[in-house]
Amino acid sequence: LQNLIHHGEVGGSSRVGKEEVVRLLATVGDFHSKAGGSAANTTRGLASGFGVKCGLIGARGQDENGAFFASSLKRASVCIDRLRVKDSGATGRSVILTCDGQRTMRTCLEGAARLTAAEVTERDFAGAKWALFSAYAFYSEGLLPHAVTMAKKAGAKIALDLASFEVVRSFRDQLLELLDEFRPNFLVCNEDEGAELLGGPSAEHTPEAALAFLSDRAELAAVTVGPRGC
Repeated sequence: LQNLIHHGEVGGSSRVGKEEVVRLLATVGDFHSKAGGSAANTTRGLASGFGVKCGLIGARGQDENGAFFASSLKRASVCIDRLRVKDSGATGRSVILTCDGQRTMRTCLEGAARLTAAEVTERDFAGAKWALFSAYAFYSEGLLPHAVTMAKKAGAKIALDLASFEVVRSFRDQLLELLDEFRPNFLVCNEDEGAELLGGPSAEHTPEAALAFLSDRAELAAVTVGPRGC
């Protein structure tokens, strides 16, 4: 797998251009297309698996991939009334490579339809008990802190997923500022993301150390450790 990816690390998530997506798909041979994304997968699982009333806030292009994405969420009983359909820009795509239990993501948002901070309002969170955010939103400038502010104004509790160790590495300072300012109600990450938040992998940056650090910055925190649980 390391020979297949030209940039980044195995197990992480990074941004690539359209040419890299084409190269990866041509190299791997057979592949399957599914509607996905961190927030979309979570809402779909909660709605279809546990009967939780869920909605998704985001943006898609007015294209075949966008229609496929919206249809998948609707079939899972996820409300997409707040999913913006953009006339310009394609629906974002991600190539997910798996090997030995690791998933490596290479996401293309080049020319993609994007949700901006200015578009998110308090009304988007009206009636929501919980608002789940992914640290992937840091890739859209100003979006995450603004959206969290709007959700809190609407009375929603805040849950934050740290997304990927590469995301934590790239936005560590902004992430720490966000935690200090908002103190989420629930914070979750895996052991690699936790180590990165503490400053990078080392013998001292254990899952237990990460949990202690996060517990000081959230009402409730969890660090997952793969097959060993959390």
